[in-house]
Amino acid sequence: MSDSQDYWKVRAANPEAFKESEKKLWKEIEPILFELLDELKAKGKIETSYVPIEKQHLGNVMENMNIVSMNNNLLLHLADSPENFNVLSKSILNLGFDDRKSANLYIEIGAL
Repeated sequence: MSDSQDYWKVRAANPEAFKESEKKLWKEIEPILFELLDELKAKGKIETSYVPIEKQHLGNVMENMNIVSMNNNLLLHLADSPENFNVLSKSILNLGFDDRKSANLYIEIGAL
């Protein structure tokens, strides 16, 4: 799998929904957006009053959200193949998760 495919696979529940033109466009737009935000801040158009520790905490929250998103996508795709589904089903049954608890777990994690 290429780096481009890895990038989208961990960030979208359905990466196949993104067409190549959309992926290319986002990769062009993303740095422009960050540059624009930096420029607006430098010109005093965006006011922030965060102290350094608050900025660090905000960065940690963003990173945690990214990890939660990647974990959610991983969980959603665990059962993509019949083999993986069988392994998953046997494993969770051994841990005390019946069908109802397993379905609830998917919903709870997806709601995060």
